[in-house]
Amino acid sequence: MKKPSSCCKLLRRSPLEAERYYPWHNKGVALYYLSRYDESLAALDHAHELDPGHSSTWCGLGVTLTALDRYDEALAAFDKALKLDNEDAETWTGMATLLLKLDQPDRALTVAEHALGLDLELVLAWVAKARVLRVLRVLGRSDEAAEAERRAAELDAIQQST
Repeated sequence: MKKPSSCCKLLRRSPLEAERYYPWHNKGVALYYLSRYDESLAALDHAHELDPGHSSTWCGLGVTLTALDRYDEALAAFDKALKLDNEDAETWTGMATLLLKLDQPDRALTVAEHALGLDLELVLAWVAKARVLRVLRVLGRSDEAAEAERRAAELDAIQQST
């Protein structure tokens, strides 16, 4: 798998792809993972302008806007993504993270569990559930948090080895 910075270099080198959706989407995702959120947002916005019908771009916008603490816009982006694809576990996971930041842990837990119902092997969903459960420890859910963290680490190790 290419490193995120390599993906950005690839986009600069392929001008024929410059006005297609996927290179811009991929650049936005790579920049997000490099914590270059403003640049990520610009690339994802451009991908969206080129083709607004992709739920993955709306999800990427939601995740990036969450990282930028632009929660109302993030919520709108996740809602749009879910209207396009209600079965996308990654979007539900992003929504769970946003709800936790909005201090809605009970709702965030429900959403994280829904994401896991869609994809039990999605590491980010297990991480989101563990984070929510850490917040909810006062409700006696520390064992669930530990199990979610263990499962996320186990799946991550399996995915890293393949």
